[in-house]
Amino acid sequence: ATESEAGDMDLSGLPETAVDSEDDDDEEDIERASDPLMSRDIVRDCLEKDPIDRTDDDIEQLLEFMHQLPAFANMTMSVRRELCAVMVFAVVERAGTIVLNDGEE
Repeated sequence: ATESEAGDMDLSGLPETAVDSEDDDDEEDIERASDPLMSRDIVRDCLEKDPIDRTDDDIEQLLEFMHQLPAFANMTMSVRRELCAVMVFAVVERAGTIVLNDGEE
């Protein structure tokens, strides 16, 4: 229907519903990105996924998180991306526990 035809339609019987605007989505993304706890939850969710199930968006989230950590600062972007594709979340109960030996995969 053209704009003039739509103006002539009787819409009085249709229920009113809330409509999401793109602005609301942008605000939610900003809130999520600026909340460190929310960011940590997102990162943990990404890391708890089986690496084979990880999406490009998951890898981007992990790359953003990694960007804040000095331990990864001297790695190239391609190395960081590869690492984000395979790394996993693990809980280590005791400080000083060795989680990976040199040369181990």
